[in-house]
Amino acid sequence: CPRSRYMTVELESGELRLMRELEIGDRVRVSPSKFSEVFLFSHRSETCQPVSFIRIETARGQFISLSPKHLLMVNGILRRAETVKVGDMVSSMENNSSENIFDSVIRISLVEDRSLYNPHTLDGGIVVNGIQASCYTGHVPFRLAHLALALDRALYSITGSSVTGSALHDSPPLLIRALWIIPSVLYG
Repeated sequence: CPRSRYMTVELESGELRLMRELEIGDRVRVSPSKFSEVFLFSHRSETCQPVSFIRIETARGQFISLSPKHLLMVNGILRRAETVKVGDMVSSMENNSSENIFDSVIRISLVEDRSLYNPHTLDGGIVVNGIQASCYTGHVPFRLAHLALALDRALYSITGSSVTGSALHDSPPLLIRALWIIPSVLYG
């Protein structure tokens, strides 16, 4: 999950918004040329226990802080934040730009925060502080995680409401595990 206090996303209007200020229905940049609606939050908390994040800084001065298992585009593929190394290339872009740039990682550090936000877009990706990331973590394979939320995405597209809603961030861990285990049993 991205660390929210200093994380911004670009809305389709070009406005930058703090992640903690995002709302369901906001259209955010997910790639250099695409925007997608936020349809649910799997985490949305300002009062959680301290959480460790990996802060990744780039040669162009951009940074992103994510939970160790959160996925982002590194060297052209999705990888867990905990596997990123100095010298790796992350996919980044300037605000209001449709150009994708590969930016070299120059520094990696651990930081702590008490806020935890993870908006999910219909697309499954999100650009945070100009760096392209996934809405998913590496706890479950990306395709399986995206499949697990397929019905919710479809119903949101029709009704404008998420079936899962706040269940992912307000429910006990058992429910969260069940949401990921059921599709893995059905689809291997």
